[in-house]
Amino acid sequence: MPLLNRWRSLASRKNILKILIAFVVIHLLINYIPNTVKELNTETFEEKLSHSKPEGHRDELIQGSFDSSLETDFQHDKVDPSLQATHGEENSQNNANHEVKNPGHQDKDSGLKDSSLKFKEGSDQIVNPIKQTDSQKINNEELSIPKPVEEFSSESIQTVSGPNQIELERSFFRKAVDIFLKNKPEGIDKIDLNEKAPSYYYIDIPNPTFNIEFLSQFLDISHKQIDELTKKHTQLKLDILDFQYPKDVFHGKGIVMIGGGSFLGTALTSIRALRETGSQLPLQLMLTTFEEYDKDVCEVLLPKLNSKCIIMEEIVGSETFNSLHLQKYELKVLGLFLSTFEEALLLDADNLAVKDPDYILESKPYNKYGYIIWPDFWRQTISPHFYDIAGIKVGEPIRKDGVPPNEPFPSRENAQLSDLEGTIPDSTCEAGQLAINKKLHFKSLLATVYYNLYGFKYYYHLLGQGAVGIGDKDTFIAGLTVFQEPYYFVKQRPLLFGYDHENGWQDTTMVQYDPSQDFEYYNAANSYMSSHDYDTKTNIFLNYVATNNLREEIHENINLPKPEVQFLHIHSPKFNALKNYLSADYEIDGHERRQFGSREKIASTLPLDWELKLSRISQWLACESEIIPEDWKTVRRSDYCDRIKKHVDFLIQTSDTPEMAVLKDIGV
Repeated sequence: MPLLNRWRSLASRKNILKILIAFVVIHLLINYIPNTVKELNTETFEEKLSHSKPEGHRDELIQGSFDSSLETDFQHDKVDPSLQATHGEENSQNNANHEVKNPGHQDKDSGLKDSSLKFKEGSDQIVNPIKQTDSQKINNEELSIPKPVEEFSSESIQTVSGPNQIELERSFFRKAVDIFLKNKPEGIDKIDLNEKAPSYYYIDIPNPTFNIEFLSQFLDISHKQIDELTKKHTQLKLDILDFQYPKDVFHGKGIVMIGGGSFLGTALTSIRALRETGSQLPLQLMLTTFEEYDKDVCEVLLPKLNSKCIIMEEIVGSETFNSLHLQKYELKVLGLFLSTFEEALLLDADNLAVKDPDYILESKPYNKYGYIIWPDFWRQTISPHFYDIAGIKVGEPIRKDGVPPNEPFPSRENAQLSDLEGTIPDSTCEAGQLAINKKLHFKSLLATVYYNLYGFKYYYHLLGQGAVGIGDKDTFIAGLTVFQEPYYFVKQRPLLFGYDHENGWQDTTMVQYDPSQDFEYYNAANSYMSSHDYDTKTNIFLNYVATNNLREEIHENINLPKPEVQFLHIHSPKFNALKNYLSADYEIDGHERRQFGSREKIASTLPLDWELKLSRISQWLACESEIIPEDWKTVRRSDYCDRIKKHVDFLIQTSDTPEMAVLKDIGV
């Protein structure tokens, strides 16, 4: 009875009810809620990626072949100019000792008959310069000169505003670096090669076919290495999806160049050349370390060229930066990421624009894709293991980049790896120039930085397997593929300039083309093929009779000029008056020589004498500029000045456009 009386009391019943409620809550906390949270956190990469894509991109897929990037919103397609040029010697920038496989086929004697052909006349024309009336004497020559242009104002340079902004940027970039370090592969050795993969030009069909089986034999890689790389790459993707694009770090449009230390003189030549074209975009010169900071160059000369220095070590922090042990190509991609431009045109220090490149960041392909990549000469040799590590499903054949004209799709086993769905389409990239909207491609850029931070240990071999051109170039397109982001791949095949000598011919320069004109020309080409019942998946740049004839037919019927030259990527020797003097680069076989070849041979491709212009800029820096790089002061200035003057005299005498020796008055 006492117990029953207690139960009947209201207070007792309330206390018991409270105990029951507390028990239920504790049960939920211990059992149900953790499981629910766990389920929420185990959302797959594909689900997260789908949710993170901007509207309009969620249902699109990256496809390959000629038609896909022209008619859909994703893809690089390869296309070679009808005036396709190739070369018989290795590009010295891409490992001169590498053997190039060049098998014959039934149409070998037609099309490009001379495999050592450096260029073919009749290629695209560049708009002629406006006639000027003023005159000036350069090296005792009377030349027409352009009107002075308005001096760049230092106020036009984009700068960070105050310590709060600087600290905001540092905080963001260091958080990004923390993600890269968190996902550093551990407990495994670097990847080695069993042997180097063979190198083939893109215009040739590899023999044997670069199928999965063939491309699986070149890496010396263990299950342990694959497991660790896969584990870290999987987590990296999830971390990148969770990493939000910053609101106040990136801003504006500009040009990014990596060019400190021994490359500073070359970079200054390139920057002055940019301003000669009329380019007005601000430029950030990314220096690696504090030691590369040249006070006079950075604080006096560069502001007059609408440019500024940024030190990567300062942004990341010295301790962290030094712990990364970065070298060569690894630094370039990090420099692009650390630049504060939201929309950037990345240029190597030895890459020279021959017409104003500012339009690129306003062009149709850029506005459509937010990313423009240029091609290299070579076929891809990506290891199948990369796709396993990156979690990319490789499907059935969907492209015909590795298929002779008029032949059907091969079986999956016999198909070229890069022709399979999910893979990176064929033709390697050339990263001497690149245009990117970071806001649209933030995730793929982070992945690209990661691949380069661990490039020499792991990812350069995974993406190239020792073939020609090891480095950063294919890490860009790898990041894009992993995160299924759109990009435009320039179709016009690159060209080589070089000079003749007693023992043959030496290449010096890679020629790249106007992406806006490329976009128009090859969209028209694709439309023509489609309307005339040609297979638009055909690789029209193969060196076969059928494809050579098809290119000519297309050109004759679409009523568009081929794309003009946009960039000259100079691999050796650079335009650097001090280095050229010390290395005796101005002459060959005992006489002065033209680095790009004789004007008679290249005038149809490059109507203006840009070799003269660039050499004249070298003369300005060596002889006339009040400020020169600090390391140039260790050599008597009159020695390298007199030598470049002599060479410029020779170039003027052998030029068909000697007015190119006149520089604009831009206040430097």
